[in-house]
Amino acid sequence: MKPLLRRDDLVYPELSYQLIGYAYEVFDELGPGHSEKTYQKAYAIMLRKNNHKYNVNQCINS
Repeated sequence: MKPLLRRDDLVYPELSYQLIGYAYEVFDELGPGHSEKTYQKAYAIMLRKNNHKYNVNQCINS
């Protein structure tokens, strides 16, 4: 049985850990020194590969 993550400060703790893990995978694959746009593109590929929907650079009015 898969253990549940318990965090009161995260709305979606499982998803949060998964997304952070993707960021680490992208950085491990590309390494340091690339432009932000390069990391963004690689992260978008990772999200698509794992069937996550997302919006690119969407503005949120506060």
